[in-house]
Amino acid sequence: MTQPTDNHHAVHEIAAAAWSYMQRHHRGRTNSITQAGLAEALACNRRTLQLALVWMLEHDNRLIVSSCATPPGVYVPETKAEKTEYVEQLRSRLIGNARRLKHVRRAPLYPPPLKRQAWLFDEHLTEVPAGV
Repeated sequence: MTQPTDNHHAVHEIAAAAWSYMQRHHRGRTNSITQAGLAEALACNRRTLQLALVWMLEHDNRLIVSSCATPPGVYVPETKAEKTEYVEQLRSRLIGNARRLKHVRRAPLYPPPLKRQAWLFDEHLTEVPAGV
């Protein structure tokens, strides 16, 4: 087992402070705060804050969600609908990442150079040639 590092303690302390702050000020999506704003309020950097949010979920079962919708930011979900929306957001990202992973695995490390296609530069061409 590894010994806790100073960073480990910092993340744990930030997690506790973040939970307390979010419970008081940012419950529900309409009260969200940006990650940058939360990091500033907690006097930490965004990476440490992100680690703290993961720590809270994985070790303390405390959920702070993020949203790109209006208003964007992080918040403590107050309703089942807010939690469900976040679950669907994660599911959508997972599917998109799985598709991207499939293509990354298939892509050659050094693909051949793209061939110039004369029709792209032909001013007189009004239709894309068949098979292109």
